[in-house]
Amino acid sequence: MPAASSIDEARLEGQCIRLLQAVDQQSHSVTRPDDGIHCLSSAVVTSLGWMYMDLERAVLELESILSHQQDDGRIPPRPGAAGVVLPLLASIFRMIYHSAKQRQRNLESRLAALVLPIDRLHLFLFESARGEEHRLARNLNAFAPEDSRVISARGGEPPLECGPSAQDVHNEAPRPPSVVEVGLNALLVQAESDLADVAIHIGFPTQQIIYRRTHRARAVAERLWRQELRCFSSKTDDGEWCPLAGEDLLPLWSGAALRHQARSLLHQHLRPGHGFWTDWPLATLPADGPGFVEDALGSGAVDPLLNWLMVRGLHRYGETQSARAISDASLGLAARHGLCQAFSCRSGTPVGLTSWAPTAAVVLDLLKTPSDFERW
Repeated sequence: MPAASSIDEARLEGQCIRLLQAVDQQSHSVTRPDDGIHCLSSAVVTSLGWMYMDLERAVLELESILSHQQDDGRIPPRPGAAGVVLPLLASIFRMIYHSAKQRQRNLESRLAALVLPIDRLHLFLFESARGEEHRLARNLNAFAPEDSRVISARGGEPPLECGPSAQDVHNEAPRPPSVVEVGLNALLVQAESDLADVAIHIGFPTQQIIYRRTHRARAVAERLWRQELRCFSSKTDDGEWCPLAGEDLLPLWSGAALRHQARSLLHQHLRPGHGFWTDWPLATLPADGPGFVEDALGSGAVDPLLNWLMVRGLHRYGETQSARAISDASLGLAARHGLCQAFSCRSGTPVGLTSWAPTAAVVLDLLKTPSDFERW
């Protein structure tokens, strides 16, 4: 990896800004400059980049995403599609809210109005999973369970960017067993925490939000921890454990990992040369595990979004040196190869789509956030 000091940060920041501007449709962002797909899940992450460029535009992005909410509370990943948007919505919403409180107080009332629809989304997800937690995966996305990862896919063909259409879902073959997913549940633990944080500031009731967060965090720590392997792991609804993958690290992002679980996970799987820590960290599958391919989406290639989540998660547990190393790796890959969807975890070469707006957004946040920032 190149040293952090060798990165031209001003040039990289300019690239991020230009890419985000290129996908801007004034009221919303599209997936890539060369297409017109309004992918709401992609727009969730892209709004993070707008926070640094134009706060009012960031708020407009959130309003555009939430304008597609359905009567039952769900928000599709794309207008007219099945599934639900990335659960990062509330977490990025919190960041934008606090940025507005510091810089543009006139936006607070518009942001406060978004708490209720986000709460409705979370309530939908919680009620859908109550008493039958394996159903959560199907409600969060429209992919078949083996490809239903929000952060990455565990082998096989990479998932569609925004999920298939409702008609595609209606016509698809019967699905294999659903999966109780570590990553999605961990994202929702943090999402509830972030929603409660903003709700406290505006006087919105938080009792149910905190209950949902506590219930889900306890379930992750108690039901999805594999003591013999010292890791979290997703399970099928018939009780079979899934192979370890990058999204199983996300309890570190959300604080769902108990202290002893975090220590074990870090020691076993997040040390240089071990587990996910490859030449360019982090791989999306352990390098010594089944199915690992260094330049395959979700099967080894570095995912900038996962890296961004892990930088903040490692800070939470006081692992600032590791967090800095992953941040430097992410910036180094972007500076050397561009704002791509993913990168080989060995050579660093681009994988998947180029000019990927979510990568621009998380790279911009890494550039703008001090290495010693307050823990999440």
